[in-house]
Amino acid sequence: ARAMEDISDGLVAEIGHICEQSGVGARIETEAVPITRGVEQVALSLTRSALDFALGGGEDYELVFTAPEKSVEAIASTVQNETGTVVSVIGEITPAVEGIVFLDKAGRGVDIAARGYEHFKPHQ
Repeated sequence: ARAMEDISDGLVAEIGHICEQSGVGARIETEAVPITRGVEQVALSLTRSALDFALGGGEDYELVFTAPEKSVEAIASTVQNETGTVVSVIGEITPAVEGIVFLDKAGRGVDIAARGYEHFKPHQ
């Protein structure tokens, strides 16, 4: 792995931190972001987007990391075999000029309302 963050402040925020600190952009496939059935049920009951919860919700205590494409399969296999944890590939790193882009399964841009937790910013 090249860069890693826990996603306790939300996946969107942590991807942003990795990209900012590394001077890169990212292309995230929203369909590849894992969403548990419980999150889907809560979102439905609140008439909210399960994807927004998955991207912006915090306190997940999972990790987001980057790795060279040639290493992804070996990393995922090793993590699965040694810990039973599934690694989900949700996107790729891109040049910084592209920014962070979220795409649907057809490759169209998706507007993401979720931003994650921002420290030291007054909350209303």
